[in-house]
Amino acid sequence: METAQTTQGNQDPKQEKQENKQQTQKPAVTKDQKFRTELKLFQDNIIKLCQDTGMAPEKFMVIVENSVRKNPRLLDADRRSFFASILVAAEFGLEINGPLQQCFIIPYNDKEKGILEAQFQFGYFGITHLMYRNPVITKVMSECRFSNDHFDRWIGDDMHWKFMFKPAEDNDRGAFMGAFAIVHMKDTEPEFKYMSFAELEAIRAKSKSPHMYDIKNDPQRWMYRKATVRQISKLIPKDELFGRAIAYDAAIDGGANLKLEDGKVTVINNNKPVDVKPTSEKLKTIFGKEKIEDAQQVDY
Repeated sequence: METAQTTQGNQDPKQEKQENKQQTQKPAVTKDQKFRTELKLFQDNIIKLCQDTGMAPEKFMVIVENSVRKNPRLLDADRRSFFASILVAAEFGLEINGPLQQCFIIPYNDKEKGILEAQFQFGYFGITHLMYRNPVITKVMSECRFSNDHFDRWIGDDMHWKFMFKPAEDNDRGAFMGAFAIVHMKDTEPEFKYMSFAELEAIRAKSKSPHMYDIKNDPQRWMYRKATVRQISKLIPKDELFGRAIAYDAAIDGGANLKLEDGKVTVINNNKPVDVKPTSEKLKTIFGKEKIEDAQQVDY
């Protein structure tokens, strides 16, 4: 009887070691927690990028975290494309994946590379938001044209485009035919640009996120309208920031993607860098190559 009590009182050393290990083992780190740690490595850079944009860095950080909560697939996206997209949004001071629809970061499967990429996309309201920062611009508007609308356009004697537009009843406007944009400016005639459905579809065909143009995702066809605004921007005065936004948008709609390469945000198309001018000095030198590498190798 005494021997049995002694045997029960002795604990197997291997079992005791395993129990101690379980007690001292750190809880598993979630994807969201890891991302927050990575994001903090870029906090100083984001503060500098948000300067003079009207976007408070603290608010921007919250917006980024909220965008991940809304779309957790972003946590699995390639970090170089994801953080490049975040930094570009910070440079322009735009809200990501928010109700204002200023810009979007969308996860998509790159079948050639076999990885999940993060695709940056300017929204219509992001482009017009940047346009209104120019004091010369007084009004920007765009509309869709349907087959039952009354629409005509011509060049007047003053060599400026003229147009007439009267939309049909909302429930009977017919087939989508195209879209146009008008920009009013101080002390000069307004600029007008019309694009046909075929021209707009050619832009959609190059996009890596063509689903964003689908009527179920974009019933007001803001993506098509944005294409007309981008075209009309070639005819109006623009500052460096807006010029760069248009260059980025054109490259991205042409199938390019953003990447962190050699310590700077680079536009990549068909595995080759695209020269986007004017170059952003902020994004060119503001952070080091080691930052994103460190972020991926944080020891938890």
